[in-house]
Amino acid sequence: MPAVVKHKLLLYADDSAILVHGKHILSSELETVSDWLFCNKLSLHLGKTASVLFGSKHKLKSKLSVSCKGQQIEAKESVSYLGATIDQNLSFDSMANSVLKKANARLKFFL
Repeated sequence: MPAVVKHKLLLYADDSAILVHGKHILSSELETVSDWLFCNKLSLHLGKTASVLFGSKHKLKSKLSVSCKGQQIEAKESVSYLGATIDQNLSFDSMANSVLKKANARLKFFL
């Protein structure tokens, strides 16, 4: 019996994300999306493409290796999607720190 692939494709304007349950199938999903984009006269900018593995500290000890069309995709600890910074353990600490930093930079004009 074939394995069931659980994935979501999020598309918004020129930003897209593929959420996949199971790290071993991500490269094949990315290849499928790349082929679909090509057939529809769109492109995937692999230089701007990044991968991130979400999970507990125990699961994050393993490495994530993703490639597409023979090019290795950079693995990151956090990614920015539609203005939100999402980190590996979904704590949103980096996003909160970014918001506080921006607020502090703007508040200094009022002091």
